[in-house]
Amino acid sequence: MKRIAPIFFFITSFWIGLKAQDESGLRIGNYSGVNGLMSNPAFSNSSFLSWDLNLIAGGFFVYNGYQYIENTNLIHSIINRDKLTFNSSNPELIASQPSDPLYFDFFDPIRDFDASVNTFITGPSLSLRFRKFATGIYINNRFAFGGNNLDPDLSEPSLGNWQPFEQKSFDPMDAAGMAWTEIGINFSTNIQKRRDRIISLGINLKYNIGYDGFYVDNPNQGEVLALSDTHQVASGGPVEYAFSTGLARDNSTYDPGIRGRGFGMDIGASLILRSTDSRPYRYKIGLSIMDLGYVHFTDNAEFHRIPASTDVEIDYLDLISTLTIEKLVTKASEQVLGDPSASLVGSDFNILTPLALNFSIDYSIHKYWYWASQIVRRMDITANTIERENLLMSSLRYENQTYEFGANFLLYNDVHPRMGIWARLGPFTIGSDNIGSILWKQSKLTGTDIYFAIKLNRYKKKYRENDPLENCNF
Repeated sequence: MKRIAPIFFFITSFWIGLKAQDESGLRIGNYSGVNGLMSNPAFSNSSFLSWDLNLIAGGFFVYNGYQYIENTNLIHSIINRDKLTFNSSNPELIASQPSDPLYFDFFDPIRDFDASVNTFITGPSLSLRFRKFATGIYINNRFAFGGNNLDPDLSEPSLGNWQPFEQKSFDPMDAAGMAWTEIGINFSTNIQKRRDRIISLGINLKYNIGYDGFYVDNPNQGEVLALSDTHQVASGGPVEYAFSTGLARDNSTYDPGIRGRGFGMDIGASLILRSTDSRPYRYKIGLSIMDLGYVHFTDNAEFHRIPASTDVEIDYLDLISTLTIEKLVTKASEQVLGDPSASLVGSDFNILTPLALNFSIDYSIHKYWYWASQIVRRMDITANTIERENLLMSSLRYENQTYEFGANFLLYNDVHPRMGIWARLGPFTIGSDNIGSILWKQSKLTGTDIYFAIKLNRYKKKYRENDPLENCNF
């Protein structure tokens, strides 16, 4: 069944080709300003900055458990991108390969695998802190894709070695992705301010503008029997999928534009336990719900549903003879339902933004030294929710008004360990939550992570979080 592998790769790479992970160096510090409120909107009220103007920030994070590049890193692979090729034992293909090739290869997983992409570009944005409250506005352009707990039988080695009359059982799966812009307004305030503690609440209200989006949902296990290298008999379903894109149905052109709109919010709270010495505080604890929102796609949108079926014969070679949206949609409907347009049941759908629960704790070891930990857990409430990465993070940083250096350890999706570093020098910040993928050759490069920011700000003079203040409740 060697021809079955490209269809899965095509579907995933189509959307991936269009993720910063947690951007620790942008989000967790006391000088993070407008970038920090995207992690917890209440933190703008405890910033060490009077105001913060983000000129531009951006980053990307990519991980996939489907394929990898051998013996390389990000910089090396970019410089030698013309040498990327698939490994092969075919003498003719070997003879046509470049010298010192960089080989693609595929994982043969023994358990469920995942894939995730998250990119962002934050435009001009402003955060202002006053005596009792803080406010801000930001513009964030994002693309996110998430597919987790994918059946190992969807891997290329498993599909490529599928033999005639061998039956496979495919577990339930769902995946979603979207490109959108969010225009956010932040507001945070103290609800309690005492000599020993400060409690703040914050909210980001967001207007979401959608460009491209898709989701696919197969909620039940399916059974597929191979009849030959090109024909299978499938049972299972129902299967739902929807998409809205500017890509022409024959893949020939792309028309940029707005195809959906929606709303969203982040809600956060923070607790600061004040210090009696030179430290600005003892602990700063935060809890937030991130990306509670949606985009409703109505322009060039298609919602398809294929009901549960038993013993449907599929001509796989006919299905992938031309890998275009037109072929994949109409041929699938025709082969299963007998009508190329029967699966189309709607012209609008929703994509939910990557909802997650975020808990953080920041301990001031010394006046300028901090230890922080963070837990991010995705909340995959529906099949059309973009799945965020689960993260466990611990970091150590040194920060003052002029510069900051930090290092962290992360556990991505509870399985994959990562090391990161970052630096802030005046107005410029750069970092990575997966520094090894950038600087050192990896035996199997599965993804990378890098982020940056350029901004201007003014810190609060003589700011000390433990200055005596009267009790306030408002």
